[in-house]
Amino acid sequence: SVMENALRTHFNLSASGFGFLSSIYYLAYVPMQLPVGVLLDRYGPKRLLTMACLVCVIGTYMFTGTTIFWVAATGRFLVGFGSAFAFVGVLKIATLWLPENRLAMISGMTSALGPIGAMLGDNFLELFIVKMGWVKTLNMTAAFGIVLTLVLWV
Repeated sequence: SVMENALRTHFNLSASGFGFLSSIYYLAYVPMQLPVGVLLDRYGPKRLLTMACLVCVIGTYMFTGTTIFWVAATGRFLVGFGSAFAFVGVLKIATLWLPENRLAMISGMTSALGPIGAMLGDNFLELFIVKMGWVKTLNMTAAFGIVLTLVLWV
C-alpha cells in the first residue's frame, strides 16, 4: 500500500495491525455481495447507491479524523460496506437502462475497469500523498464522494 508507512506511524501499528486495518474493508465488502443484489432488486439503485456513497464518505472521514485504532477500523469497515454496492449497482443500472444484448459487455467492461483504475489510481494517489499527506488526500476523495452523493440524490 502506498500509505502503509504513514498509516503505521499515525496509528502506531505493527505489520499485523496494519494488515488487520487493511483487511477489515473486505470483512464488510465480501459478505454484503449477496444481500446487495436482493436490496437493489427490492429498493432500486437510486436510493441505495446514494446511501452507499454517503456511507463511504462517513467511513472515510472517520478513518482520517482519528488516531484511535478502533474508530479508524470502523471507518474502513463502513467504506467496505458502502463499496459493496458499486459493482452490483452498475449491473442493476445496466439491466434497467440498456438492451439485454449489452449486459455482458457492460459486465466485462466494469470488471476490467476496476483493476485498471486501481492500478492507475495508485500512481496518482502516491503523488497526492507525497504532496499533501494521506489525510488531505483521502479527505479530497471524501469531498468528491459528497459531490457524487448529491448527484445521485438529485
